[in-house]
Amino acid sequence: MVAIKKYILFFSLVYAGLCFIFFAITNFIDLPNTVASIVTISVAAIMTSTKFVQEQKRLPDQSEKNKLIWGCFIASILWSTAIILVFLSFSDEKALIMELLDEILNVIPLWFLALSIIISLIIQYGILRLSFGLFAHRTLKNLK
Repeated sequence: MVAIKKYILFFSLVYAGLCFIFFAITNFIDLPNTVASIVTISVAAIMTSTKFVQEQKRLPDQSEKNKLIWGCFIASILWSTAIILVFLSFSDEKALIMELLDEILNVIPLWFLALSIIISLIIQYGILRLSFGLFAHRTLKNLK
């Protein structure tokens, strides 16, 4: 059994780094946050999957794959939350942000926001599953 924590830590570092890079880029060009989020988690997951396969010279077994997927999933949520909280704590326009959030909650029903969050989490999970499945297989095939 492989130390999965090592790969989740690697994913976390890549993911956090990419989040900060994309945050800086989106401040200079008009790049939708959705695109940046999908690219960030995809690149971090593919890099982690590739690292696992290259180091272990095999695919992760089902137990390892599940731990990688769920560990990276939780790490991405924790990092995203932390980055948002840091941004809000350093923002000079906290009142404006809170006013905007209040307006959004008054216009868009809470069930719709919850559904949007659930759909985005399902997409994140799917990207991770694809990365530790299909991309891991491709990496192993390229190693041979």
